[in-house]
Amino acid sequence: MLPFVLLLLSCAPPVAPLLISGDGTVDVPGVDDSTLPSVVINEVMADNASTLQEGDGSRPDWVELYNASDADVPLADLSLVDEGGDAWKGETGVLEPGGHLLLRADEADIEGHTPFAIGKDGEHLSLSVRGVEVDRVFTGELPTDVALARVPDGGAWHPTVEPTPGWMNLAAGTDSSDPREGVFQDHRVLQVQFTLSDASYSALSRDGRTQVEASMTIDGIWYPSVGLSLKGSGSYQAITGKSAFKVDLNDFGDTGAEFRGLDHLTFNNGVTWDPTWTHEYITYSLFREIGIPAPRVGWARISLNGADYGLYMNVETHDHDWLELWFQDPEGDLWEGQGDFYSTTNVETYFHLECGAGDVSRLEEVAGIIAGSATDLNVERLGQVIDLDEFMTYMAGESVTLHWDGYESPNNYRMYFDPIRQKFWWIPTGVDYTWSYNWSNDPWYGNGNVFEFCLKNEGCKALFDEKLVEVAGIANEMNLMATFQDLTDWLEPEIQTDPRTPHSERTINDARAKALGYMESWPDDVIRRVGLAD
Repeated sequence: MLPFVLLLLSCAPPVAPLLISGDGTVDVPGVDDSTLPSVVINEVMADNASTLQEGDGSRPDWVELYNASDADVPLADLSLVDEGGDAWKGETGVLEPGGHLLLRADEADIEGHTPFAIGKDGEHLSLSVRGVEVDRVFTGELPTDVALARVPDGGAWHPTVEPTPGWMNLAAGTDSSDPREGVFQDHRVLQVQFTLSDASYSALSRDGRTQVEASMTIDGIWYPSVGLSLKGSGSYQAITGKSAFKVDLNDFGDTGAEFRGLDHLTFNNGVTWDPTWTHEYITYSLFREIGIPAPRVGWARISLNGADYGLYMNVETHDHDWLELWFQDPEGDLWEGQGDFYSTTNVETYFHLECGAGDVSRLEEVAGIIAGSATDLNVERLGQVIDLDEFMTYMAGESVTLHWDGYESPNNYRMYFDPIRQKFWWIPTGVDYTWSYNWSNDPWYGNGNVFEFCLKNEGCKALFDEKLVEVAGIANEMNLMATFQDLTDWLEPEIQTDPRTPHSERTINDARAKALGYMESWPDDVIRRVGLAD
């Protein structure tokens, strides 16, 4: 190991750095002939809500030490002191080479625990070996469920949304202060177990849309009482099949429960148009890249009452917290489309309110404008209630990803009325129906009434053509095929061991071939067709 300098995060007066030598010893300035084994403070969690849970249900703060040397280090040789002078003075046993020692920082006077907690606003910690200081850190302010960790073990300090108490620190997901980001990662499958009483199971069997009480364990964190319901339209399956699930951590039991900053979870079952289990991750990633509000996606393995339900997509829920990520004012109306702007009366019939007060006057205004002819004046009026640049970018995203079940249908989509801009934004939904079928072979195809209205106007159509080329170019730059192949290889063991998948191996392989083919050819074809049309 090459020598390196331990990073000092401190607002105390400057001190000489502590050096780790290539032989795994520490050279301490001012101490003659001192060669001490290299043990460092490796990871610190100041406000643990869902990263580590004890058998009694408590969730203490924690500190991890790491032995970077090639020799056993007696724990009795170690001491860890906080800025108030409270000290953990070691205990029985040894810390093996490359080993991690997890200490619960909960002010308990027993082995494996420190007599101090970690201050969320910042904590000075000092580690000594045989009475000689070998490492120190000032954590700074740390958000809930965000750790400060050396990445890799013993390396430079980074905030991380992927805490690893008691084992090797991960490079992915570092330098972030949003714990939700760690929930939605590629190459990570959350382990989720639901337990239902007989009464709750029977209730879901009778009506999957009802919300029942369940307990949930997710990545080792136990929630004794959450709300659980089934979801889906075309993808809906009963509890005896491969059900899709929605979880509300606060509908039963104590309010304020969260998992890594999330109080709602959505698990999609992949039973319809995506046998590859990759479309939602890739398509939503592209939408976010082009500036369209879209959820993050990961994966989960789910069991219910001990039965393995297989692999799921873990999709970020469209809720108030999600709106806060994308909009300066999250108090506007979030509508889920259940049709289109068919008339100027009873327009709310075709939209389901998910958040907000439900002011239908803006919906009526859109319906009234597009009921007229697509003159420049009417397009200008439409642009006062719809962000046309965003809308055309969104529609280009649908076209480039072949999202034939979105507003193109129109079927799966959402709209948010931004109170600050005083305009609607379109939001993609149900994007498992992408990269699988090109039913029109036409980049300008779409049945959504607002879209059809815009294409009848020369200036509006020109804006859409511009967005088509821009979005197709970004899709090519993202190298979606490489991402798809990487995810396919990684997910293969999970797919092969899914006991409830309705897809045959042939169906899965055919879907993979189609998706790769469309990702390779369709964006270029879109650019070519726009050029020919011009």
